[in-house]
Amino acid sequence: MRDFFRPQHDPADCLACSKRKGQMTNDIADFCREHAACDEGRDWALSNCHSLSDAWDRLKPNWLVWAATRRNMLDDGRLRLFACFCARQNLTLLTGKTFARYLHAVRDTERFVKGHATDRELAAAKAIASHAQYTTFSTQEAITAAWAVQCAVCLVNAADAAWCAATNAWSASDQRAFTMETQAEYLRAGGNPFD
Repeated sequence: MRDFFRPQHDPADCLACSKRKGQMTNDIADFCREHAACDEGRDWALSNCHSLSDAWDRLKPNWLVWAATRRNMLDDGRLRLFACFCARQNLTLLTGKTFARYLHAVRDTERFVKGHATDRELAAAKAIASHAQYTTFSTQEAITAAWAVQCAVCLVNAADAAWCAATNAWSASDQRAFTMETQAEYLRAGGNPFD
């Protein structure tokens, strides 16, 4: 049975693979239109970049995160691991047993994506993360950090999980620009899908 957390790379649905097969153009306007990019981002990319590959390397951090989390942009495994990375960014806002439980949930999700955890371990991680709304936290930032974990671990669609975890990490952080930049560095370190 196919589990949505295991990296299920379908070359027919992957923009990077379709580009290699010649099925996708490297056209910024097409990408922006297909994914309903904001006017500011579209205009900036069209004025400052000559291709999607160039845009990937030069986009502002929040725009890069947005672009990377569009459906079929990156494979599910890479997106899920990015979601876990984002969830980890503010875990220190949680304390004591709550911190340990949520960290364990993120680690088990990462292990599952890599094929090193069982279905039972993933189910336990989901159970922990899904209780965020029933847990009392000391600050709004801690609540938002817990939501980032819940997004990374529980949302079925990896692109949605990555976007949700990233934006919750932005909201929880007292250093929002640094959080965004770190996320962009993580994505760029994984390689440019348009190269």
